[in-house]
Amino acid sequence: MTDRAEKTAILVATGVYGVSYPESLLNEALIANTLDLLQITKDVPMVDLQVLLTNSKKLIEKTTQDFPAVEIERTEDDFHFGTHLLKIIEAYHIENLVYFGGGSGVLLDAEDANGIINLIVKNDNISVSNNFYSTDFFGVSPASKLLHSSLPEKDNRLGWVSRDAGFQPKELVRSAKTQIDMDSPGDLISLKLAKTGHQRLDHYLSSLKMNDSTIREILPQLTDSTCRLIIAGRIGASTWSYLEKNAACHIDLYSEGRGSYATRKNGENIPSLLGNVFEKRGAYGGLKALLGRGTALILDTRLIFNYKGSWPTRRERFWSDLLYPSKLKTGYLKDLTETSINYPKPIVLGGHSLTSGVLYHLADIAWNVVKPRSSNVKPTQVSLDH
Repeated sequence: MTDRAEKTAILVATGVYGVSYPESLLNEALIANTLDLLQITKDVPMVDLQVLLTNSKKLIEKTTQDFPAVEIERTEDDFHFGTHLLKIIEAYHIENLVYFGGGSGVLLDAEDANGIINLIVKNDNISVSNNFYSTDFFGVSPASKLLHSSLPEKDNRLGWVSRDAGFQPKELVRSAKTQIDMDSPGDLISLKLAKTGHQRLDHYLSSLKMNDSTIREILPQLTDSTCRLIIAGRIGASTWSYLEKNAACHIDLYSEGRGSYATRKNGENIPSLLGNVFEKRGAYGGLKALLGRGTALILDTRLIFNYKGSWPTRRERFWSDLLYPSKLKTGYLKDLTETSINYPKPIVLGGHSLTSGVLYHLADIAWNVVKPRSSNVKPTQVSLDH
């Protein structure tokens, strides 16, 4: 550790949970990606310190072996992200901080990491996030200013907190690089289709035998102007805009449940168009109503969980994302998953990452993974402003 009073630090926080097969799939991917993040930031100029925050004994052992200079901070079951972050900033005298969640930065390289660090080091009183509204990786300077803040239990509110603390918030241009965050084993299927550039993660993904047939049915549709992709979930305008520019197909979008609107208050039901459709029509009727003349569906099932008032277990959610209805006990989710498999048009189920970072990624790789069925002609934009 350097003796300088002010330090520039990389912090990677990775939690692994559950022992079921789908949970283990994601856990191993998070471990691999964490090590890759430590690798690409290890030799970046101006970085004085790397810190790993984790509950994984396996990850600690691998980090100690491969990166002996990394400082290790262990977490326990009562983990509170904000509390640990403040302790680390204070204990290591961190002034310039770049933070990564273990599932984020999957497509970043050393040059990207260097760019983020440069932004932080060369600009005072700013925060930089991949997504201001739901943060997966984040930089801030001076980090000591956060010591006077009440930091959140989870990392996704770091953008908001930094703004409230008086920082000038900045957001990186949204792309697959900045938006992908692995939060379900289903997300690994799209990452397996094209190399991420992260050595350990790519090696792990190449060893997996996952059913990618549904994704492979949808990929050519992204390059086909005669197709109509239906997307339902917590989709932001930037994601839709990106797809309009980078996919050739028509797109129907049903977006709801973003931000504080998705928070249940005083036991009230969360209003949901999707929830109502599936409640009244059942799994097959709901899918038929959504798809209409569509040729494929990407569905954020977490909206339905919110509407129901209780979420299936993490294990069940992941089994559903992988389309294994036989592993499910929650009746409506089992019915939806089984119906999705048997439906005559391809349907992909998942969470928020599916309808954000994964969509960016699929729109990018479709043109290389499959033979394009149409030309994606992007018109040059002109302005009437003088």
